[in-house]
Amino acid sequence: SRPWVTNLSLGGQQGPHDGRSAEDSAIDNLVGSGNPRKVVVAAAGNDGERRLHSSGTLNANSAVSVSKSFTVTTAGSVVGIDLWTQISPNIPTLLSTRVTGPDTLFEVSGSGGSANHTDGDISIFSSPFSNTDVNTSVTITIKKTGTWTISLKGARGSGTGNFDMWIYSGNASWTPPDGDFSRLVGTPGSAKNAITVGAYVSKASWIDQNNAGHTATANGVAVVPGNVASFTSPGPTRDGRQKPEISAPGQVIASSFSSDATPGNGLSIFGTGSILVGGKQAIAQGTSMAAPHVVGAVALVLEEAAKRASNLDAIQIRSLMQATARADAATGTVPNAQWGSGKMNVDSLFFVIFGDPLPNAITLTSFAAETDGRRVALAWHISNPSNHAGFHVYRATTAYPEDRIRITPALIIGGPHLSYDDTPPTPGTYHYWLADVDITGHSTFHGPVTMVFTGLPAVFRLGQSRPNPFNPSTLIEYDLPRQTHVSLTVYNILGQEVARLVDGVRQAGRHTVTWNGRNAQGQPASSGVYLYRLTDIAGFVESRRMLLLK
Repeated sequence: SRPWVTNLSLGGQQGPHDGRSAEDSAIDNLVGSGNPRKVVVAAAGNDGERRLHSSGTLNANSAVSVSKSFTVTTAGSVVGIDLWTQISPNIPTLLSTRVTGPDTLFEVSGSGGSANHTDGDISIFSSPFSNTDVNTSVTITIKKTGTWTISLKGARGSGTGNFDMWIYSGNASWTPPDGDFSRLVGTPGSAKNAITVGAYVSKASWIDQNNAGHTATANGVAVVPGNVASFTSPGPTRDGRQKPEISAPGQVIASSFSSDATPGNGLSIFGTGSILVGGKQAIAQGTSMAAPHVVGAVALVLEEAAKRASNLDAIQIRSLMQATARADAATGTVPNAQWGSGKMNVDSLFFVIFGDPLPNAITLTSFAAETDGRRVALAWHISNPSNHAGFHVYRATTAYPEDRIRITPALIIGGPHLSYDDTPPTPGTYHYWLADVDITGHSTFHGPVTMVFTGLPAVFRLGQSRPNPFNPSTLIEYDLPRQTHVSLTVYNILGQEVARLVDGVRQAGRHTVTWNGRNAQGQPASSGVYLYRLTDIAGFVESRRMLLLK
């Protein structure tokens, strides 16, 4: 009797693609209108780059057949083709199916038959399905690669109708123009009451555990964040319904991975370059990465609805998710066969369902940002810090202002004043939001505040060495607003030079240098107070102290 949402990261091209398969029917019996607090989310599939669908119309003239060709590249593979023909009445004897290999021919009418040829072993089986279809299964164990052809012919008059075919197994694809890339959302994504999810690119590159950089590509070209993932299976369904309904991030997704999925064990989808620093997470892609994003959003909706005694069902949540989806230059006009209604927008979804956030006990009196070019400093005041339970900071770029990335702040707290320093990954214009959480768990977004981040310091700065006191070494950080000749020198308390750490031209930016506690001759310096001084050729001078303890 409790709310639930489940994720289905599985699927295939076998079935009618119209919601009538056994799996689709099971889902539709579990969830739907009038069946509240139960939701099924399904991945759209990853066949978007494979020409697996072919279709046509049988001619009323029984002497004319319709032929579609496909190519096979691997001998020994078993090619499975699922054929659905709309014939009324749906009598298998009204349909003849011919399979032609590079050299041989096999034709069957009625329920089916099989034959062995030098090209391959062929099996054809037809049976009625529901009230309007004949379902024909074609299985070929390939002996000879190359071009194969399926030809369909109906009996005169009633043996006419539209047909659709999907290659569901084997290394084969339809030849252009006999095949296309449409109607590839298969079972169980074609279920009428499921929320079916396509994928888009939210990140293009990553650093692996060996500190090596990687960039995801599609057909040899680097992927572009915000664009559709080329592998995502497009709709519509065979009966013309929009699938997928929504899209979510699904390419270059980092997630925890099983200890049984280590690279090289023969079962893992991961290579060594997929494993991230720390060895606990890995990079993967697929609509199976996109669907859990939607599952998480639905779970949050169900959780909040339960607090408010609201009984939303799967169709209501899906419709609202579609209505609040985000369209942009990448999606084009929505809905469409690849994106569905667009990119999932959780903030808008919550606002439409629940209205403004519940009032909370925290009163924010200010929220501002400033930058010295090297870092962005956020500062805000609250009037009643005793009710403070937590704060989250979100950051987004101008290009994708609604794609907020949560950055966990290490807050500097001084009574009702709080501050946080952030260093964005690249120069550009950034927007910041603040989400406060009070002791009752209620939250409100504040902002955005906008800052232009150059990544370059605005002024010279010499930082305090750390650690301090130190033994045996300490790190010194300094900022340069421009390229210049600088020197960084260590002196003892008598003003005598002990070591020169930097002496030369350095680029603008942040720099670090380590003093190992030794003098210019490589001998250990004695315990005591030391002065270190940064100077540049134009006359800037700044000094700080540090303590060496032994």
